[in-house]
Amino acid sequence: MLFVDLCICFQHKRLVSDAQEKEPEVVFIGDSLIAYLSYIEMWDTHFEPMHALNFGIGGERVENVLWRVLNGEMDQMNPKVFILIISSMDRKVLLYTV
Repeated sequence: MLFVDLCICFQHKRLVSDAQEKEPEVVFIGDSLIAYLSYIEMWDTHFEPMHALNFGIGGERVENVLWRVLNGEMDQMNPKVFILIISSMDRKVLLYTV
């Protein structure tokens, strides 16, 4: 069973709501590298005009993003482009399993 903590569940509900209310052309989904984009000027100047949504959550791992996708975050959208960046938090796991 996948572990999804309470904070991620709260953010997941907010993102599902955003997906239902907006019609994005570009969707960014992933970990903190994606989440951080919405806090820099480049987001406002380059991505907002493209009707982009940021579905990044800091600390996300591959299994968390997969859980979010399988539990409704993408159900209401039909964007032209998905940009996915995950696994930067999984490096520690890989170091121990290699």
